Amino acid sequence: MNDSTVVRQAPTVELRMEGQRWVIQDDVETRKLNDVGATIWSLCNGRRSIGEIADRITVEFEVSAEIAQRDCREFVLDLVDQGFLLPVE
Repeated sequence: MNDSTVVRQAPTVELRMEGQRWVIQDDVETRKLNDVGATIWSLCNGRRSIGEIADRITVEFEVSAEIAQRDCREFVLDLVDQGFLLPVE
């Protein structure tokens, strides 16, 4: 998986606010997200690449492109491994 990989949300997963935290949940697992994670999640719509998502994070959260690319890639890969996100082929 690289920065040109496009990902989408798995159809069985939903994002919701639980108290003051964002949560994604499927039939088996729940994962808490901070604001950056929730933004990345919402941008994984099957049309944007990991690199494009990282570019948006750079602007929206005022972080360096290098940090945004690295963190976004790692976060997305983790969510793919857990089945919350799916690569688009």
